[in-house]
Amino acid sequence: MISFAKKEGVEEPIFIKTSEELIKYIQTKNTTSPSTQTSQARKDDLVTSMAIFSHGLVGGITLGLRDGSEIADGTFKDDPGVFSTKEVQKLSASSFDCKFSEIDIYSCNSATPWATKGQSFSSNEALTKYGNENESLVSFMAKITGATVSGYFGKTDYSNVNSGVFAFCWKYICKSCIS
Repeated sequence: MISFAKKEGVEEPIFIKTSEELIKYIQTKNTTSPSTQTSQARKDDLVTSMAIFSHGLVGGITLGLRDGSEIADGTFKDDPGVFSTKEVQKLSASSFDCKFSEIDIYSCNSATPWATKGQSFSSNEALTKYGNENESLVSFMAKITGATVSGYFGKTDYSNVNSGVFAFCWKYICKSCIS
């Protein structure tokens, strides 16, 4: 990936191992910064596009495959590799360009609402309505950052989920940024 990025003239990918490194990079442009406050370097280069590729569980993404047992409100037991609502709350909207920022989360269940366990849906319309009316990591992240955030409801490996419905991609747009 690094050689491809150099060849194409784009920034090299950032490889993240813990949620703290992800927070620090988003806030400061440096994964080893002692602070998680928005830095001048980040203010000079706001986040406009970010893609996260990871494993995912309902309510969080797991940076590395770990046992992160989900809890109904989208928080996890302490695991340095889990990025959930607790970590999203540490982000500052001032690190993002509200009108142009897009975050794409390529993991299972990033847009699956927290209360989905045990649910089944009679149609795609019912699933869509449920997904739009209930909070998920993707919708929560859009509210906190002001960015447009997209992610998947269900598994991203195309196997049937939620009574035979395939994974759907949801996009949440921060309404306060629309003018």
